[in-house]
Amino acid sequence: MFFKNNMVRVETEQNRINEPVEYVFGAVQWPRGGRGSSLYFGWDAKGYPRLTTEGRMLTSRGRDMLSGNSLTPFPFDAGVSGYTPKVFEFAEMPQPIDNLDDGNRFTEDVVNIACFDETGAVKFIGVKELTLLDAVIRGQINWMIGGKESYSLMIPDAETNSLNIILFGPEGNPTNELSYRTFLLKTIRTLALIDRKQIPPDQKGYMDVLRAVIRDLNSKAASRDNTGAITKIATDLGILEESDASGSGRIAYLSVNQFRYVIEKYHEVVGQSFATGKV
Repeated sequence: MFFKNNMVRVETEQNRINEPVEYVFGAVQWPRGGRGSSLYFGWDAKGYPRLTTEGRMLTSRGRDMLSGNSLTPFPFDAGVSGYTPKVFEFAEMPQPIDNLDDGNRFTEDVVNIACFDETGAVKFIGVKELTLLDAVIRGQINWMIGGKESYSLMIPDAETNSLNIILFGPEGNPTNELSYRTFLLKTIRTLALIDRKQIPPDQKGYMDVLRAVIRDLNSKAASRDNTGAITKIATDLGILEESDASGSGRIAYLSVNQFRYVIEKYHEVVGQSFATGKV
């Protein structure tokens, strides 16, 4: 398969950004372009991320992939439609930036996302934690591939006036659900691990959310003898130390919707922490 997800891909032909989109994995209504305008995004025939607003920049295969899918309404406020759209492919989530808090007020930490751009170069996108949580809740783009759901993510960046569209490679499968679940898991883990390092007054509530999720899973699994699976989930979500169970870094047994539920609770609880400050 043409998709790759490593940190060594290099494009020697720098002027390839006008290649047509061969594999469409999302189409969104585009308010900035006027009535009927759309953003199409996916990969070109060689596996590089591509974005276009013009139907003529889709190959015949790309146009075929539009069938059975409806345009997704633009998910953000009208002001965000004025941002410059850019497309990337997710590669990894490096060490985040743990910013110092301002007295009794919490300061947003920054989640770093390593991606491939349209030339194959590695780019690092820093996203503030609440912006990332909100993007997962509002900016997830669902797309049907081979009768199954695939996903991409739109993340607005107010500081650079950019609308970053993150693609997730299918890695040989029709759907990219596995790659997207990996991204959600890494988001949940990254924020939890920052929180776990703080003393309780300095914690924002991520660990409280995860402990509540695990309690709920434990109660549901008690009659089915799934304690091993719960231990694995607890490790993957960052509640247990990685040395407490094997298989750290593997994908937990939660679905996309279950991961989204955790992130929605994150947003609710942590948003309240930012509003009220440290107790």
